[in-house]
Amino acid sequence: MQLTTLKTRHETTNKLFCFTEDGAAYVVKCYTGPDASRRYEREKEVMSHWTTAGFFVPQRFDRIIPQIPQPYLVMSRMEGMSLHEYLLQTAPSSDDKLDTLGRLFGDMSARHKLAVAQNDPCLIHYDLNSRNVICAGDKLGYLDFESKPRYGSVNEAAGAELLVLCKWAVRDIGRKYLQKVMQMVAHAYKDQKTLMEIMIDRTAGRPFQFYHRLRNRKYRKQHPDHITKYDIVDALLATITQ
Repeated sequence: MQLTTLKTRHETTNKLFCFTEDGAAYVVKCYTGPDASRRYEREKEVMSHWTTAGFFVPQRFDRIIPQIPQPYLVMSRMEGMSLHEYLLQTAPSSDDKLDTLGRLFGDMSARHKLAVAQNDPCLIHYDLNSRNVICAGDKLGYLDFESKPRYGSVNEAAGAELLVLCKWAVRDIGRKYLQKVMQMVAHAYKDQKTLMEIMIDRTAGRPFQFYHRLRNRKYRKQHPDHITKYDIVDALLATITQ
C-alpha cells in the first residue's frame, strides 16, 4: 500500500493520506495531539451513527496500516469539491448555487428534526463550516465529526450548527444573497420554529445588546467581507416576521 500525503487548503491538526486500491480511492485520517484517541473514537461513533440514520458520510473500512502508530480511520474518498470551493466558483450560476444551498438546508432540517424528536445530540455536527460539506455530484456529504458535543439541549445545538453554516455559506456566495439564503432557511425550517427562535434569541436576545451590537459594528468595519451572527439572525428575524 503506497500512502501519499493529502494536502488540504486549510490548516488541520491531523495528518491526511490517500491511496488507491483496485480502482477505488481511500483517505487515511491520522489523529495527533494529546486527545487523539478521544477524537478518533468520537468520529468513528458519529460516522457510524449518521450512516445508520441515512445521512451521507464517507464509508469507513477496518484496515490495518502498520506504518501508522497513532489512531487513524480509513474511509472512502468523496469525489467532489467542498461547498466552500463550489460557492466561490464563477462558473455555476447564482441560481444553481442557491439551489444547492436549498438542498443542503432541506437535508439539515430533516436531520435536526430527527435529532430533536429522538433527543439525539449525536446527529448534530459541532463544526459544520462550508469546508466540511462536500458537493459530490447530486449528493451532499459531510466530513469531520471529531468535535465533542456542547450546548444545553439538542435544539440549541442544532440552532448553533445552522447559524455557523449560514455565516459561512453567505460569506462564500456573497452578502447580496443574504436575504435569499435566509428565506430558504425559513422555508426549510418552517415546522421547526422553536429551533429558529432559539437561534435568534441566543444572539439577539442576550442581555447588554447595546454592547454586543457595538462590538459587532466595530468588527464589521475591520472585516467588511465577513458575515457575523447578527447579519444572519437579523435577516432571519426579518424573514419570519414578514
